[in-house]
Amino acid sequence: TQRAAEQGLGRRCIGCLPLVREGRREAKIVDLPLELPSGRFSEALRTLVAEFGFAHTALERSVAAGGRGSGGSVVLMTSAVPSEGKSTTCVALARLAAAEGLKVLLVDADLRKPRLAELLEQEAPMGLVEILRGEREAEDVLLEDPATGLAFIPGSARVSQPTRLLGPKAMGILLAEARQHFDLVLVDSPPLLVVTDARVMAPLCDA
Repeated sequence: TQRAAEQGLGRRCIGCLPLVREGRREAKIVDLPLELPSGRFSEALRTLVAEFGFAHTALERSVAAGGRGSGGSVVLMTSAVPSEGKSTTCVALARLAAAEGLKVLLVDADLRKPRLAELLEQEAPMGLVEILRGEREAEDVLLEDPATGLAFIPGSARVSQPTRLLGPKAMGILLAEARQHFDLVLVDSPPLLVVTDARVMAPLCDA
């Protein structure tokens, strides 16, 4: 429970998602915000969206972002270890926010095991690596989720040393630009206890 998590970790719990067993229903978990917008899972996701502070004024957001500007919020999504539902939650959260009228960009920054294109049932011949290497402009790579209109930068084929691309000189510039055009930028990253990628990107994000 939320209370048990707070007592055990000594930290405030910002939300608690109900367990969804996909085998019991036809809709995939990432479709639930669209199929059941008033369901328990969707309402729990709304709690997280509220936590990201979209009621803030531009000035308040700038202060919360360390003075990085008055654009939208950039939120890094990660987990402790693989297979905890991080990417699925990230897509569902992005879809709900987009369906509620926010301008959303979803970025697959898990360059070791990109999954978001598969979850969104999209073909992605190129992706984030090509942008960060300067081989393509973001507009050339950007895809759109037909169901919600959210913008999406897919991951790319695995690279041997992705961490070098995820620092301030490449990923930082991309996120700073994205903040000026979107209300919410959700960045899906690898698990924290497995590789260092999420730690490298965390200072570039607001939460």
